[in-house]
Amino acid sequence: MHLIPGFNNLQVLDNVKAGPESLPFSMYLNLDKPLTFFALLLAYPILLGGKKKWQLKPLLITLPLLLSLLPIAAYFGAIKTEFGLPSWWWLFVLNNLLLTCVAEEALFRGFIQQSLSRRFEWQIGLAVASILFGLAHFSGGTLLVIFATLAGLGYGLVFHFTNRLWCAVLAHFLFNFVHLIFFTYPVLAR
Repeated sequence: MHLIPGFNNLQVLDNVKAGPESLPFSMYLNLDKPLTFFALLLAYPILLGGKKKWQLKPLLITLPLLLSLLPIAAYFGAIKTEFGLPSWWWLFVLNNLLLTCVAEEALFRGFIQQSLSRRFEWQIGLAVASILFGLAHFSGGTLLVIFATLAGLGYGLVFHFTNRLWCAVLAHFLFNFVHLIFFTYPVLAR
């Protein structure tokens, strides 16, 4: 829809900075993303996952590994520690949780990973969905593609160990929110 002339999402933040060393960014309310979620849910009713029992031990190992990506990204110079809560944090929370994370997890984990895991080994579904998730972030450069792929592995493992889409959405959102509060967001200004 973004390629259709005249289609524009509502811009709610324009060149704001999360902190003094953060790169300015703009944020749009991508109201077409919930349409993606509902279309996928209608077409693929098992999108939300199933009722299998949680695998708690591997889940508890996955979550710290996922969050360790942020200090690793700081080590490589993509971001830097910068504690702060911008005045627009609440808008970030609403947009990121309800629009971005739900739609992305529905597509990459609920649909792609789950579909491929049913046809092949679950590791194939996890790998393909994670790589595609990383590639979806290509506009941020090679380093972002790599870290988004690794984060996608984390979200995919959360989905695999819980078999619940809301858990992957929550992990994705918490990762992004921790990034906003404790590190330069979206990246370090150069």
